[in-house]
Amino acid sequence: MVGAWTVTRVPRLASLAPLALFPVLYIATFVLGRAPTAFPWYWAPLLWCSVMLATLGAGRVANAVLASRGAFAWFAVPLLPLFVIPPTFALVRRYDQMLQHHRNFQINETATRRRIGDWLNANTPAGASVAMEGIGYQGLYSHRRIIDLGGLVSPEVVRIHRTSRNNAESFDRILHELHPDYLVLRAAQIEKNRDLYGGPLFATDEKQRWFAEHYTEALRAEAPLPIWGLFGRLIVYRRHD
Repeated sequence: MVGAWTVTRVPRLASLAPLALFPVLYIATFVLGRAPTAFPWYWAPLLWCSVMLATLGAGRVANAVLASRGAFAWFAVPLLPLFVIPPTFALVRRYDQMLQHHRNFQINETATRRRIGDWLNANTPAGASVAMEGIGYQGLYSHRRIIDLGGLVSPEVVRIHRTSRNNAESFDRILHELHPDYLVLRAAQIEKNRDLYGGPLFATDEKQRWFAEHYTEALRAEAPLPIWGLFGRLIVYRRHD
């Protein structure tokens, strides 16, 4: 709060005023856009904005304390390090844990999404379309036309989501209207009939049978480390009509 007040009230920091609005707008976009919250990297922009605001706020408080006079200054100044040292010490202690976590995460990424992207590049026609949600590694290394199930790079998917009553209907329309040649899903989505964005993946048993008749499993990639839980197994499906 102090940081937001600082960038909106101090003239020389006027160029940083958008930082005060960014957290509100970012969260509002998430809520209105029904964005998934399960992936921590989606919060990186908000984290960096919060760090900058917190730094500016801390500097403002420190300047106010140092500029004060009398007993308050003599009492407050020695306490300022207490607001810096504990968080710094905590970060240092967690550094090894964080580093190991990201190493493990990269091992899983290489064994699943990188492997899937390489497989699609080597085993599918050059003009094939692939529907997927994880467009990073899979999309980059596949070198294929991507149908983004999340809609980030596929306006036609956004249109379908906006004009559908639920996620199951959206998924069904993507299959019938966009006709992806290949499809990458998490195994749990099929086994538990659960859409990644909430609700069932298939609205009826008939829809699920149609999928089984038109898409067959072509590749299964499993994360070697259990940190992803149910989402650690991915399947590539090939369409046949």
